[in-house]
Amino acid sequence: MLVLGLCGSLRRDSHSRRLLAAAGRELSSEAEFAEWPGLARLPPYSQDVDVAPLPRAVNEFRGELTRADAVLIATPEYNHSVPGQLKNALDWASRPFPHNALRGKSVAVIGASTGLFGAVWAQAEVRKVLGAIGARVIDEELAVASAYEAFETDGSLRDPELRAGLADILEQVLRSARAPQGQAAVRVEGTAPGRARQPTPVAKPSTGSFDEEGSVSASATLEAPPIRASAEGPEDPPGRKPTLLSLTDPTLSSLTYPTPSVPRTSASHRR
Repeated sequence: MLVLGLCGSLRRDSHSRRLLAAAGRELSSEAEFAEWPGLARLPPYSQDVDVAPLPRAVNEFRGELTRADAVLIATPEYNHSVPGQLKNALDWASRPFPHNALRGKSVAVIGASTGLFGAVWAQAEVRKVLGAIGARVIDEELAVASAYEAFETDGSLRDPELRAGLADILEQVLRSARAPQGQAAVRVEGTAPGRARQPTPVAKPSTGSFDEEGSVSASATLEAPPIRASAEGPEDPPGRKPTLLSLTDPTLSSLTYPTPSVPRTSASHRR
């Protein structure tokens, strides 16, 4: 069984790439792990370019996704959201819709950042996009915070709970990949089977500036964003109008998010 790794950071020695490597070592002997290193070679998505003959990198990327039994994405967090090149790769992967290379594919998302929250906002955004594409998304996250001190010299995660969490996510994605299509739920619009996921909080630092890793200062305010119905791919189909829910909607009125009380302790901004 082949698990394909995608790193959301383009930096050669990124923390996300170290997290992928740690995941590869945690996989059971029944699975093979391989990272696809070509995200930087993908051109910006355009329907004008998404025609035959396709760019070589796009053909290679879609082919690797098709051959993989499962996909593991490790992402940092840029300005509280998904790195642009990772989102661009997912846009390419979403076409042709609905019969794309990720349709029905088992996918898990993990993340690392030098901030205090371990790229949780970015992970939630990636899962939402994958659900819109039609992947079988594992409804779990692994938030590796303070990533500059999270790894042992051998590359493994230092925190036993994080190691156990990573092993559990890997087991879930392998179990999902082994299951027949009808037995693995497709997670759509950020909702897990049997329960509703609250909107991911958005941080708005009172200073008006963002930390590179998405860390929030102690004076930040958190609020829930409006929910938009996602398009079935990178562009809305002709004539389709998005659905907006107001924050005054009674289903959102009770949502509260605590303000982080622990400030950033490191000056490192490397992702």
